[in-house]
Amino acid sequence: MEADEQQINLSRYSLLFPEKRDFFLENSGIFQFGVPNSTLNTGTTGQSIFTLLNPRPNAIRNDLMQFFSRTIGLSDSGDAIPILGGSRLTGSVGRYQVGFLDIQQRQLGSTHATNYFVGRVRRNVLANSDIGVMVTNKEVSNSSLYNRTVGTDANFRFGQSVTLNGFLAKASTPGLSGKDLAARLAMQYQDKVWQLSGTYTVIQRNYHNEMGFIPRVGIQRFASIAAYTWRPRRWRSLIRDMRPHWQVDYVLDATSRIQTKYGDFHQQIDFQNGAEIEMGRNPSYEYLAQPFKISGIAVTPRDYKFNEYFILGNTDLSRRLSANGRFSTGRFYSGYKHSYLGGAAFRFNYKLTTSVQYTRNNIRLAEGRVMQNLLAARVNYGFTTTMFLNALIQYNSDTRQWSSNVRFNIIHRPLSDIFVVYNERRDSITGSLVDRALIAKMTYMISR
Repeated sequence: MEADEQQINLSRYSLLFPEKRDFFLENSGIFQFGVPNSTLNTGTTGQSIFTLLNPRPNAIRNDLMQFFSRTIGLSDSGDAIPILGGSRLTGSVGRYQVGFLDIQQRQLGSTHATNYFVGRVRRNVLANSDIGVMVTNKEVSNSSLYNRTVGTDANFRFGQSVTLNGFLAKASTPGLSGKDLAARLAMQYQDKVWQLSGTYTVIQRNYHNEMGFIPRVGIQRFASIAAYTWRPRRWRSLIRDMRPHWQVDYVLDATSRIQTKYGDFHQQIDFQNGAEIEMGRNPSYEYLAQPFKISGIAVTPRDYKFNEYFILGNTDLSRRLSANGRFSTGRFYSGYKHSYLGGAAFRFNYKLTTSVQYTRNNIRLAEGRVMQNLLAARVNYGFTTTMFLNALIQYNSDTRQWSSNVRFNIIHRPLSDIFVVYNERRDSITGSLVDRALIAKMTYMISR
C-alpha cells in the first residue's frame, strides 16, 4: 500500500527494497535466519526522512537473506501480483519460538499460480543463545517446478561483548545438483570503546533460493570491521564522540579470483547538539567478466581500481527544521563521478510535516556520459490520532517517470485499519499517463 522510495543503481547487482506490507512485517523477526553480514553500529549518521546517507552507496553488504517476503505477491519491478489467501502463525512455546507462513499467489499474465511456504523453529539455549532451523518451499501450481531450501543457524553470546554466529543451508531445484550450499561464520567483539568483527561467507554457484535475496552466487566473501570510539574531554562541550572505523571486504569467485574489494576508511563525529558528520575514502577494485549498463551505457569488461572521497552530514533531526547532505568525487570505472545529495525536513506543527530530497550523479566514462537525477517529496498530515493522510511524489530520470502515491488511513480499532490509496505514474517527457490505480483495503484484528 505504501510506495517504494526509488533508488539509483550504480552497481551490477539488484538493489534491496525493504518490505512495507503490514502482514509480512508483523512478527517478521522470527523469520530472520543466520546473522547479518558484519555491520558497524554507527548510530543514526545521516538518517534522513527517506534513506540513510550511506557512506558507500550500492555496496553489496548483505550477501544472503534466506527468506525475503517481497518475493511473494510482487513482481521484480515492484508491481502487485494478486494473492488468493494466506495464513501466518507465530508464537512461543516454552523455550521454543515458532513461525509458519503459507501464501497462495494467483496467476497474472505469464506468472503462474504459486504456493509459498516458510517454516521456522528456534530454541533458546544456554543463558543468552539460540539455535534454529528454517525451511522454505515454493511450488508452481499444476507443474513439477519447485524450489526448496533447508538450513540451520546458531547464535552464541558470551557475556556482554562476544558473539559467535553461523549458518548452513542447502537448496534444491530441478535441473541443478551439487554445489548447492551456503554457509556463514561470524564473530564480533564490542565494548564501550572497540568494535571488532569478522565474517566468512560462501555461496556456491547452484545455491538457488527463489524465496530469498541473493545478489550473486558462486562466491566467497571475507569481511572485517574495526572501530574505535573516542570521547574527547577537551572538546566535550562541542563533541559527543569521534569514531574512526575501517571496513575491508574481499569477494572471490569459485576459482579464488578476486571479483570485488572494498577498503573503507572513515571518520565520524557526533556533536552534542545532535548534528553528525562523516568523511572518508572508499578505495574499490572491481573485475568485470562481462559488460554491465549504467543508465544504458555499457561499461567495458576488465579490471578497475578507483577511489571515492566523500563527506556527509546532517543537523539535529529532532529539530523543527533539519537538513542533510552528501558530496562525493573520484574515479569511477573508466572515468570520474561527482555525486550530490541534499535534503530537508520541516515540521509545521504536530499535525503537518514535509520533506524533500534530491540526488544527482554526474558520471563521465570513456564509454559515454551519464546524468542521473532523483527527486522525492513527502507530506504527512494527521487529522487525529487515528486518521492520517500521506503523499509521496517522486521523479526518476532513469525511468523518465513521475510517480505519486497518496494514502488515506483510518485506524477504526486497535491493530485494524482502513486504507484508500491512489497511485499514478506519468512519462516525464510527454506527460502521458503510464498507469493509475485506486485501491481500498480493510484489516480487522480478531482478538479474545
